[in-house]
This record gives sequence, structure tokens and C-alpha cells, in this order.
Amino acid sequence: MLNRVISLPLALLALTACATPNYQNTREVVIDGKRTFVSASATYPGQYFAIEEDASPGVFANRTARNIRAIEAVSGCKVIPGTVEAGLKAIQAAVTC
Repeated sequence: MLNRVISLPLALLALTACATPNYQNTREVVIDGKRTFVSASATYPGQYFAIEEDASPGVFANRTARNIRAIEAVSGCKVIPGTVEAGLKAIQAAVTC
């Protein structure tokens, strides 16, 4: 279990280190019982990245909806429709307050 707790943040760091924009200030939130890590963009204010801890195969739409809610919970703002870029495990989106 400890390996999973350590490896996920390291994986998130590896993903965000190579990504543009640059993400930082990762926070953790639980949505529908799923732990999700949310990072804010250091390059573009109002842009966020979210990934679930256990992004095992499942219903893609449900995961995307949870990741959107996680971004909104961390940012305190609403995700802007049309800005969501969703992959199989993570999303990137812009918010408006």
C-alpha cells in the first residue's frame, strides 16, 4: 500500500514535469470515494490538471465527471465547458470564477 501512495505522486510529478503548461501545488480531494490529485498551472492561471489515484479501467465518462468535480472543489471555480481535454486517466481544464 505504501508503494502505491508513493508511486502515484511520483507518477503525477513525472507527467506534469514534462507537460506544458507547468503544473504545481498538487492538492488531494476525495470525490465519490475516489482520491484525486489536482494541480494548478504555474504557466496559465485558471488551468488545472486532475488524475485519480486508482485510475483502473472503468467508465470513462464517470471518471471525467469526477475529475471535473475535483478541479472545481480545489479551485473553488467552475470548469469552462469546451476547455476539458480528457485522457483515459486524467483531464486538463480551465476554470472561471
